[in-house]
Amino acid sequence: MFMHLMKEVMIKLLISFYDYLKDNPDIAREYGELKLSLAKKYPDNIKKYKKGKEAFTKEIQTRALKWYRHKDVEQI
Repeated sequence: MFMHLMKEVMIKLLISFYDYLKDNPDIAREYGELKLSLAKKYPDNIKKYKKGKEAFTKEIQTRALKWYRHKDVEQI
């Protein structure tokens, strides 16, 4: 049961994140630029690359979940 719930949460998080980026092209562009700059800065260090985008990603995840919940309520 717990694993099923965790999978469901992760799926909702991923869907909300990517849907949010599709609906907000400026933020998607900013995220893409961040990823490119980090890839250039840390071409051989995936840990630093991931760490470099962590704060931005978490902020977007938070916004995306709020947006997604609000969107779900509007559709009812």
